[in-house]
Amino acid sequence: MKILHCCLSCFYNDNYNYQENLLPQRNKLDGHDVMIVASTEVFDGNKEIGYTQPGKYTNCDGIEVIRVPYKKINVKIANKIRAYQGVYSILKDFSPDVILFHGLGAWELLNVAKYAKKNGIKLYLDNHANYFNSGTNWLSLKILHKIFYKKIILKALPVVEKVLCIGIREMKFAQEVYGIPEDKIEYYPLGGYVLPEKEYEEKRKSIRTELNLSEEHIFFLHSGKMGKEKKTVELIRAFKSVKNPQFCLCIAGSLLDDVEDIVLQEISKDKRIRYLGWKSGNELQTLLCGADVYLQPGTPSSTLQNAMCYKCAIMAQPIEEYKFLLADEGMYVNDEDDMRHAFESISKNMVSDMADKTLKRAKKLLDYEKLAARLYE
Repeated sequence: MKILHCCLSCFYNDNYNYQENLLPQRNKLDGHDVMIVASTEVFDGNKEIGYTQPGKYTNCDGIEVIRVPYKKINVKIANKIRAYQGVYSILKDFSPDVILFHGLGAWELLNVAKYAKKNGIKLYLDNHANYFNSGTNWLSLKILHKIFYKKIILKALPVVEKVLCIGIREMKFAQEVYGIPEDKIEYYPLGGYVLPEKEYEEKRKSIRTELNLSEEHIFFLHSGKMGKEKKTVELIRAFKSVKNPQFCLCIAGSLLDDVEDIVLQEISKDKRIRYLGWKSGNELQTLLCGADVYLQPGTPSSTLQNAMCYKCAIMAQPIEEYKFLLADEGMYVNDEDDMRHAFESISKNMVSDMADKTLKRAKKLLDYEKLAARLYE
């Protein structure tokens, strides 16, 4: 089967553990012919949106990636309208059996829908937009999303098999903002890989040896692009207040300007805390295998789902999505006091038991081997 992933409504970054990386990778492993058509938008220095050059290359998974340029209009307008050069020709040349269009906000969706209708192929859309990350001001919500993107989506919708929403909040946004009927929407969470036990144990042993941690240590991991909303500062202060010598906290990712100085200052006062800097997708996977508890007390991140697949206990904000994924198997925290109480309650046996239950839920809900198979139906 030929499967085309269109990453044209947002950025696309190589070597990350995002859905648009892991799902094509799984399709390739399953023996399918896979291509990614992407915008030139990338993370620049892992902090800000930047742009790379249009072109064609093969990524680390052996998948052909074609970066297409915007149509020749002002770049500030182009990155909202998201109309591109040459996409229809790429579709004709590749002749896919299935297309997954990642994200809903793009003029180019109309061309992709036109191709799908003409050739009778399956077109799926996915939605990552919610009230927190999209339409965050009046102009964006009322004009860009509720008028411009909505008209594009509804025009394409008769050709679409399903709109695959990554979470409950995204399902709500799709219905309320874009007017997508409930029967067109399907829950399709961000997932991860459940590794074979031998591979998991090898990765766990290697990273804990590298970090000089025994199995008696309780290894906490916090990751992402960290600003105030991630609650990294509150997390560090709560951790420092609990003086357990067997605790180790590692922070992996980039520190945004609004927290960088204070985070580094707080870390310098406790030798149990280490800032590891930015890590690639593969490096982060190894860290998650080594970790006992993954910490996500602030804004959501897809790494939480990966952490569940790599047998981590979870401490997270009690948002609806996480409560659905974790049920009663998570430690839910709203503020620094909650975090401190959670750290005080943690023991090795408790963490081990919670991690086993979390992995069972991951196998049921999040394994990309099962999620990828949805596209083969």
